[in-house]
Amino acid sequence: PEEMSDLMLKIADFLPMTHVVKLMQESWFGSGWNWAAFGIVAGIAVGATTLSVKHFRWD
Repeated sequence: PEEMSDLMLKIADFLPMTHVVKLMQESWFGSGWNWAAFGIVAGIAVGATTLSVKHFRWD
């Protein structure tokens, strides 16, 4: 089938690429920025950067 089940759609809402695709589609098609998706992607980027700076060390 070409549609995802309700469970898969709920899981996809937690994946970062879902929000990146929303940003790209809406800006590409002229709808402007989806600020909610932008905030989610920015939050994930800040969180990932913070975790990597805190835990990654060259040995």
